[in-house]
Amino acid sequence: YWSLRGYRLPEALPAAYTPPPYLPLAESGAADASWAFPMFRRVRLNLGAFFRFTPRQSLTYYSRRFVRDDALAPGAAYFYTATATAPEASGAAAGAFAAATLRMGRSLEQRAFYQALRPVADDVVYWQAWASAPRSLLRYDLHYRPAARFSARAGVRYHSPTYWAGYREADVQTVGRYPARLAAVWNLEAQASKRFWGEHLQTGFRLDNLLNRDVRAHPAGADFATTLYVFAHVSL
Repeated sequence: YWSLRGYRLPEALPAAYTPPPYLPLAESGAADASWAFPMFRRVRLNLGAFFRFTPRQSLTYYSRRFVRDDALAPGAAYFYTATATAPEASGAAAGAFAAATLRMGRSLEQRAFYQALRPVADDVVYWQAWASAPRSLLRYDLHYRPAARFSARAGVRYHSPTYWAGYREADVQTVGRYPARLAAVWNLEAQASKRFWGEHLQTGFRLDNLLNRDVRAHPAGADFATTLYVFAHVSL
């Protein structure tokens, strides 16, 4: 938008941008359907599907190269980013999910969730934009709530591999240090929280990645091992 109005990137920025000849009005549509129903006395199921359709949309895409520049500083390196915009990308994405809840007494509950997602597009730019979203998501949680103001949860998470087309060159140049494909992730986590002060204060903690495997959410992001989060939330 701004490039069409004459704005340009700073000359010193290690990037290049190719503006589109025009930007059309975006057109999109969405449809969602879900069905929740009890099954047996303690089981509840929820089934659903969704559809996202974009006949015309401006999508920006990137290509990143890893550049080493000792002239800048000894051992210096940076990403050179080439950016372009496809003015009329089009495509669709469809998905379905299933969730189940099993109550095991007054304080214990099990929950399971699965989602499948699939882009439906001949447009390469549109397909690449959705390729960084996992095709499959799976969650299982065990919830324990022995008192009204205390709860604990333990869970398993899985998501399928993701693909980041903008890092294809960087992946080759760095021998996988910045990979274009991120592997599937299995994750164990635990959480507990307690509310005080008439529901105004909530404190707790969460332990993430209990398997202590390196987990990366983005090709150029950090690798996370077991992580402890401590939180406090105040509502007045």
